[in-house]
Amino acid sequence: MTRLIAHPPTKFAFMLFILLTGCIPASKISTEPVLSTLDITGEAVYSVFVNSQTSAEKILLTNLDTNETVELTDSGSNSAPKWSSDGNQILYLSWTSENYFDIYIMNKDGSNKRSVLSTPANERMADWSPDQRKIVFISDKDGSSEIYTIDLETQIVSRLTYSPADKAFPSWSSDGKNIAFVSSVEGDGRLQVFTMDVDGANIKQVTDYNPDYFNRDPIWCPDDDCIVFTRLAGSAKLMLLDFHTMEIAPFVGDFVQPEQGEVIDQGKPTRSPVRGFVTFSVGGTFYAMDIKRREIYPLGIHALDLSLYP
Repeated sequence: MTRLIAHPPTKFAFMLFILLTGCIPASKISTEPVLSTLDITGEAVYSVFVNSQTSAEKILLTNLDTNETVELTDSGSNSAPKWSSDGNQILYLSWTSENYFDIYIMNKDGSNKRSVLSTPANERMADWSPDQRKIVFISDKDGSSEIYTIDLETQIVSRLTYSPADKAFPSWSSDGKNIAFVSSVEGDGRLQVFTMDVDGANIKQVTDYNPDYFNRDPIWCPDDDCIVFTRLAGSAKLMLLDFHTMEIAPFVGDFVQPEQGEVIDQGKPTRSPVRGFVTFSVGGTFYAMDIKRREIYPLGIHALDLSLYP
């Protein structure tokens, strides 16, 4: 277990909390998760390869109640779908004929596909704001990979970060007040997790630099009191940073046991917009976790990216 030094609670503050409340803050990582035998309801939108001979991707939607699957895209390469908070729209990336990623939105039935932003640059790693009014994304239009937002009504694009270090994987908090992301800090590409206000102010590094690993894919827990992210150190493992204790521990452990000599990567965490379940991949197969109950539900879907609703 790693003890962080970035913005930890002081001993005085911790003791004062205990005196005032009579309790110790609950840890999100104090109990082992349980693999549930129950089915989960809802709809999953996800991307898969078009076929085994190409790297092009397509987007599918599966109703988990009926197991009915429909294909939402039928041309080009489309990836990284994410549900809107009302469940009526899907945000995704499309690879253009100019060899760039552009951000698109479509209705949940695949109709009304429209470009959010089209520039001669890569716009990628997009995420909805909880109120669906804005999208945060990465763009290299000004040289380095920086974080921007776009207001979907006014079409105003705002740049949030200004530094030569590359940034990646911006993620909106549940209350809409903060954004998590990763950025290199030592110039060697070892990405660390940061948080900032939605206007780019108050940037904080919340994981410590270590040359033995790097981090990616941060997402906020439903109550914004923790962050789930992927740590790569030979293999990829999901980790949880608990803001109550500023400690990091495995998010799900090794509940899928590998064969001898086999390495099973974990990753691709996302948060469902209503229930706040965290979906994630283990060896390419997706699961959903109810963090409060610490229960894991198999989704039975093998995919590249997945987003669950509600």
